[in-house]
Amino acid sequence: MNDDLIPDSDSIHSTSLQFTSRSPRRRLPSRNSTVSRQSRADSDVSDIVAPIPRRHHLLQRSDSQWLHSQVSHRFSRPVSPTASLASETLSKRNQMSSFSAVIENKALTKSPQELYGWGRKWIRWMHHNGMRLYVIPCIILGAALVKWSVGLGSYSGYRTPPTYGDYEAQRHWLEITTNLPIRQWYTYDLQYWGLDYPPLTAYHSWMLGKLGACINPSWFVLDKSRGIETPDSKVYMRATVLISDLLIYFPAVALFIRRFLNHRSGRTQPALILIDSGHFQYNSVMLGLTLLCLDYLSISSDLIAAVFFVLSLGFKQMALYYAPAIGSYYLGKCLLLGVNEGWDSIFLSFDCCAEFPLCHSRRLFFRLGFTTLTVMAGLFIPWLFGSIKDPIARIFPFNRGLFEDKVANFWCASDVILKWRRWMGITALLRLSTLLTVIGFAPAAWGLIANAWIISRKTQGARVEKLESGFASSPTLALLPYALLTSSLSFFLFGFQVHEKSILLPLLPATLILSGAESGGGGEDWEWGVLFNNTAFVYGGMAILHTAEALFSPPARYPDIFPVLNVLLCALVFVSVWLWSIKRGIEVGWALTP
Repeated sequence: MNDDLIPDSDSIHSTSLQFTSRSPRRRLPSRNSTVSRQSRADSDVSDIVAPIPRRHHLLQRSDSQWLHSQVSHRFSRPVSPTASLASETLSKRNQMSSFSAVIENKALTKSPQELYGWGRKWIRWMHHNGMRLYVIPCIILGAALVKWSVGLGSYSGYRTPPTYGDYEAQRHWLEITTNLPIRQWYTYDLQYWGLDYPPLTAYHSWMLGKLGACINPSWFVLDKSRGIETPDSKVYMRATVLISDLLIYFPAVALFIRRFLNHRSGRTQPALILIDSGHFQYNSVMLGLTLLCLDYLSISSDLIAAVFFVLSLGFKQMALYYAPAIGSYYLGKCLLLGVNEGWDSIFLSFDCCAEFPLCHSRRLFFRLGFTTLTVMAGLFIPWLFGSIKDPIARIFPFNRGLFEDKVANFWCASDVILKWRRWMGITALLRLSTLLTVIGFAPAAWGLIANAWIISRKTQGARVEKLESGFASSPTLALLPYALLTSSLSFFLFGFQVHEKSILLPLLPATLILSGAESGGGGEDWEWGVLFNNTAFVYGGMAILHTAEALFSPPARYPDIFPVLNVLLCALVFVSVWLWSIKRGIEVGWALTP
C-alpha cells in the first residue's frame, strides 16, 4: 500500500467523508525501514466501508445535542443552497455587528483555564485531588442547602387570615386527606382551599399527613389546625418539599445528566427553587416524573416512560402541557415502525423474545393505550364507581373564568385593549382558547408525526436492519425537546385559566436545551435559552418597573399599571421564544429527514 494513498485527517475533513475500519489503524513503518512495502501492505490491510456523508450541520452542532440520541447517518439531508447562502451571509454580518460575536472573539483570547467558571474549577480540583466520587454528593448537598436556605424565608399568606395563602392550602390538604374518607376529599368545605389537583397529589398529601401526625398529631387536626404556623410544623412542611425533591426530581436530573450530558454541566431551574422552596409547592414531583419519562424514552423503554408520564398527569393536571408532544412522538414512532410492528393487536402474545427491539416495537400502539388507561384508572379507582364528577370538576375549574391574576400570557396582555371578558361569555372564550392552543402546538405535533412518516416511507427496506443494529429509539427524539417547549408555551400563552407558576413547564425543556448548548454564546440554543431563563435586559426593565411601583403611587385611573407593564414586557419574551421554538423545530426536522 502506497503511503501517498493514505488520507490524512485534513483530507478526510475537506471531503466531508467518514471511513469506518473493521480493524484498528496501525502505525506504518517509516520509509527507511527494511520491511518491504508488500509486507507492510499485508500487515495493514483494513476493509473500507462505503463513505458516509457528513451529517447536516444542525445535527453536528453541540447546541442541538441536548440528548445524545442515536440518529443514524442514513437519516441525513444536505443543507439547501438557499439556506447555506443565507447562513453564510448572516454569519458574516454577525461577525461584524453581533454582541455575542464580540464576546466570543474576546473569549478566544483567553486560556482554557480562564474560561472555566468557579463551579468547573472546583470540580476539576476535586478530580485532580482524587475526590471524584464526592463530586455528585457535594453537588446534591449544595443544592439541598440552597433550597433549605430559601425555605427559611417567609411564604405566601404568612399571618394573613382567613385563608393564609398557598402554604396553608398545601398543609390543609394533608389535614383533610388524613381525617376524611377518600370520597370526601374533593367535596369537603371547598370554600377553604378545596383540593383541586389529581389523585396522586391527594395520595402524596395523605402519606405526608400520616407521617407528620406520627410526629405531632396537632399539626393536622381537622378544622382546628387551620392557619397553624408553629415553628416545628413549618420545619416539617419545608422538609417534605426537600425530601420530595431528593426522592424524585434529583434522581431524574442525575439520570438525565449521566445518560446525555456526561460531558456537559447540568443546570437547574432557579424559578423552581423559588416557587417550591420559597412560595411553597410540590411542582418538582410533577417535573421529576416528566423528566423520568424523557429518560426512558431515550432508551426506548416506551411503556415505562408512559407510566411515568401518566403519573405526572396524575400528580398535577398542568402536565397536559406536554401531552401533545409526548403523544405525537409515540404516534410518530408507531408510523416509523410500520403497520405490522407498530399497530398489531394487544391480544397477541406478550412474550418477550430474544430480539428485544423487535419485541418491543410490535403492538406498540395498543400497548401504550392499554398502559395509559390502566395506570390512569388505577389512580381514579376510588371514584370510578361513585361520583367521578367530583375530582374532574375540581381538576378542571372552567367556572373560574379566562384568567384571574396578572399572568404574562396572550389573554392578560391583550385584555388591556380587547377586554375579552366584557364581550364574550365563558363558553365562547373556552372554545377560542382551545382553538388558539391547538394552533399554537400544531407545528410541533405535526413535525414529530410528519418527519417520522417521511423517514418510514423512505427507509422501509432498512427497518429490520435498524432494529437489529440497536436503533430502537425514533430519530425524531432529537425533535422532542423543541416540541415540548412549543407545546407547553402554547398552553401557557393561550390556555384557559393559566396560573403564573405554569411557566415552570416550558422552563423545563428550555433548561434541558440550554444544558446541552454550547455556553458563552456558542449557538442559538444557548442564546435563546439564556433569554428565556435569565431574560437579560428584561430584568433591567422589570427592576425599573418594580422601583417605580415602590416609589410612586399609580394613577387612580390605572391602579394596575405597573403589573400590567410587567405582563406586557414578559409576554413579549414568551411569545418570541415560542416562535423561535417552532422555527428551530422546523430546522432540526429538516436535518433529520432523508
